[in-house]
Amino acid sequence: MPSTRLTKSWAPVQSGFTLIELMIVVAIIGILAAIAIPQYQTYTTRSKAMEGLNIAAPAQESVAESFVSEGMTGLSAAAAYWNAQESGAGAQSKYVSAIRIADFNADPAHPGAITITYSPLVPQLAGTQLMLTPSINKAVLVAGETGTVDWACASSTSITATQQQLPVEMPATPLPSRYAPTNCQ
Repeated sequence: MPSTRLTKSWAPVQSGFTLIELMIVVAIIGILAAIAIPQYQTYTTRSKAMEGLNIAAPAQESVAESFVSEGMTGLSAAAAYWNAQESGAGAQSKYVSAIRIADFNADPAHPGAITITYSPLVPQLAGTQLMLTPSINKAVLVAGETGTVDWACASSTSITATQQQLPVEMPATPLPSRYAPTNCQ
């Protein structure tokens, strides 16, 4: 019996991607990177700016406790003690060059206001400031006032504090609001 041979003619099979498919994928990755990288940089800068508020928390507590317990005299003493730290800079860290409390004697219009100044380590933050303004009953601290101390925060804007009708002191060199924490915008 004669054998029947089956012969198949196979053309060489190519696998892989075409040049157009690869170019489309590269274009999509480029578009995503163009959107994601600036957003990530803003996020990391914002987290570094948040460090200033974290370091200022003890200063806020000091202002509130000293004013409530001893009035303007206590506030002036707390400001002098706080500002004497770190060679007169108040407090410092990697991203914060100074946190200072306004003394009632030096700045009677805004007693207890806290200025956070950022270090030059992060170019977007270099030398900029956030300002925390204390108030009681939606008014700047005055002798004899009693109540809970509320805080207004300002960067280049103070929308949140204004909506809450809190008095706000604007910083001399404000932090751009896009890098500011939400309550400081």
